[in-house]
Amino acid sequence: MLPLDEAIIDIKEHHIERLYSRFYFADADASWQRGTNENTNGLIREYLPEGCDFRQVSDDEVQAIEDRINNRLRKRLGFRMPSQVFYNII
Repeated sequence: MLPLDEAIIDIKEHHIERLYSRFYFADADASWQRGTNENTNGLIREYLPEGCDFRQVSDDEVQAIEDRINNRLRKRLGFRMPSQVFYNII
């Protein structure tokens, strides 16, 4: 299942269909329904703390953070990296 929050509800239907995945809408006040999302937010906050001015973060810094997070082993993925899982599926 792919949780979607209200921020992306307006995604065009054909884009969602192309994911070939079931999805559901998490309740706004239920962070436990978005476990992986909340965990990833925590990982991002290790690099960009609360209150960080994102206008001061360069594209290169964002890419470096993304690379570190996507190449980090995850228990939920059988101790594989998200990048490994993604590219094996696609």
